[in-house]
Amino acid sequence: MAPFYPGANKQGIHLIADTVPEVVADGTYASARGTKLPNEFETGGIIGIARLEDCVTSSRSRWFHGPIGWRLTKPKRLRFIRLKGRLGIFDPPEGVRRPVMEQLGRPL
Repeated sequence: MAPFYPGANKQGIHLIADTVPEVVADGTYASARGTKLPNEFETGGIIGIARLEDCVTSSRSRWFHGPIGWRLTKPKRLRFIRLKGRLGIFDPPEGVRRPVMEQLGRPL
């Protein structure tokens, strides 16, 4: 079970994988799920951390849009940390891990 770093890009909030439909840009995707996005937010960085517990092929979650989803637990919001996004899951560089651990109050 590895830490997972949610981020934000120009299309909206995502989970370090460019799998969310284009409708995120206008807030339709989030509003259909009972969430309102801010009018403006920083892009190109980490906004939180969560534990990746499992991969699933079905879920009752309103956020699941298949065919595969990630079950995340223990989410923690972080102050924005700049990081260029990449597709898929990746290990963030030391320059990012350090501020994450500092915000969480944990040693590296």
